[in-house]
Amino acid sequence: MPRISRPTDKPSGNITSDLSWDTFVSDIIKGKYVLLVGSEVILKGEYSEGDSALDILSSIIEDLKESELLGNRFLCTSFTELARKTGLPDAKIRSLINNALIGNGKEKNYCCDTDAVSKELKDLLRTKFFRVVMTTTYDEYLENVMREIWGNELRVMSIYDEGRSFDLDEKEQSSEEFDVRPTLYYICGKVNNKGKKFVATENDAIEVVARWFSKNAPLNFLNNIRPKGVISIGCKFDDWLFRFFWYILRRDVNTIDSSLKDAVAVSFSSESGKKLNEYLKSKNVYTESNARSFISSILENKDQCVKNIAAANSRMGGVFVSYAHEDMPIVASIVERLTKEGFDVWFDSAKLDSGDNYDSRIDKAIAKCKVFVPVLSLQVKQDLCDGHTDRYYIKTEWALAKQRTNIGSDAQTMYVMPLAISGYNEREDYHSKFPFSGQTVTNLMESPISRFVEKMKQNIK
Repeated sequence: MPRISRPTDKPSGNITSDLSWDTFVSDIIKGKYVLLVGSEVILKGEYSEGDSALDILSSIIEDLKESELLGNRFLCTSFTELARKTGLPDAKIRSLINNALIGNGKEKNYCCDTDAVSKELKDLLRTKFFRVVMTTTYDEYLENVMREIWGNELRVMSIYDEGRSFDLDEKEQSSEEFDVRPTLYYICGKVNNKGKKFVATENDAIEVVARWFSKNAPLNFLNNIRPKGVISIGCKFDDWLFRFFWYILRRDVNTIDSSLKDAVAVSFSSESGKKLNEYLKSKNVYTESNARSFISSILENKDQCVKNIAAANSRMGGVFVSYAHEDMPIVASIVERLTKEGFDVWFDSAKLDSGDNYDSRIDKAIAKCKVFVPVLSLQVKQDLCDGHTDRYYIKTEWALAKQRTNIGSDAQTMYVMPLAISGYNEREDYHSKFPFSGQTVTNLMESPISRFVEKMKQNIK
């Protein structure tokens, strides 16, 4: 657990910018952005001003002072500076970090406890807006939070790994694959007990950049994220290093979807940071110097954006999409795809609306729909296994659809087409508790959504 060093920092001031928050956050919800997280926003403000790298550095320096390997007045602000001032080689610096976070045949002296992670970052990740998250950190703070959110579904990858822990599968680079498994990618490597490298000093950074530029870079991963917008928060690299990484991720900022606006939220207080800010602005990238306020603005706008998406996709007589509200981000992406294919889609915001009037609208929408699409997920699996039949989508939406399929000839006017996303396996025993378990399930982890779309077009003629 990190040491408390100063009072908690709170986001200060409102953000004023040329960013359209309604459009920006709506596109985040629809899965059009990937997230890049740096050390500057990992911790609560009372721990080394919220910077996990600085906190780990502080802990190691204190240990070295207690062992009388450093003088009591020794100060430094980075591991590069520590290497320069002490003459220690980069490998020794990485060894110090390794021993602190993992231990060396003994109990480790630093714990990446999620209780120390900033509330803003936790709240952002809990929305599940970002299924692909990259990080420039090497510690496990972010990974531990994401494991609490995604459980065993989380896939962890690193630039210094091999095989399936290094790159996505071939199918996951295709735009047809709608549901990529929740993934955390350590783009600078991760502290580990296998002797693999990670970035601690500037020399390490140069080496990892060369790795990303080489022909052996994870091309499927890059092909998956490059068409999307990139949001970078708290990645406080020097100007030159950030430009390198930005180029690797973007190739050319001017060639991405013009409707998406990349964003970088980081401290630009240094001279190097000011130059970076000018460069990013010249590339039409939105920049914000307070990363935590930036996160708060996303969260403040999300509920209204959900309502806007639902209002834009509340057309009766076509497709009714039923889902657990925890799955709203991926479902919003599916709804957008179906809408682009020309379907009239009903996509509700049940978490935000309630009351008799809402219930009557749901009743009417299901009564008129031609296709009922229950989205099956890890959350649905948990609800079925735990017997949570009081959930709205089960108690109301599934029940109404089941009633309609029991009305004899009228059943032929409505098709039930279950759609499974990551975390749900229709071959497991719990699927028998699903009231439409006899219907064929399309699993997006095994079949592209294009096949589901074609099947739906055959049913709606």
